[in-house]
Amino acid sequence: MVTKLLVGCVIRDKSGRVLLIHRNTAKLTQWELPGGKLESGEAPEAAAIREVQEEVGISVQITKLLGNTEFEDDGILWKYAWFNAEISGGEPQLGEPDRYDGMAYFDLLDSGLPARGISINISNLIDAIQNKQVRW
Repeated sequence: MVTKLLVGCVIRDKSGRVLLIHRNTAKLTQWELPGGKLESGEAPEAAAIREVQEEVGISVQITKLLGNTEFEDDGILWKYAWFNAEISGGEPQLGEPDRYDGMAYFDLLDSGLPARGISINISNLIDAIQNKQVRW
């Protein structure tokens, strides 16, 4: 099985809600964290910072690793790291309009969030928060 490495940033507003972006492609329509795949030789933290810049146009500072997860999807083993990040420059705005059509802050523990269509990774993050495997 092919393994791919992913990273994502948990960026919260003053109310503690988390910034999610809405992917709208032929293959996927879902809310997800800003983040993405590591490039060859790239450190996870550097990939997270780069992906946030590309997807929502802001600079962030990684404050800590929140946790890791793995999941299988479409014959691929995805290994994912969640980082807590704070905005250090800019205002969030959608980048990559060919992939994303929305952006909003959400309470991850809102019981109605899954009905909005969330990624496997967001579901895993919610489970990790509820099981106290991720603390912020």
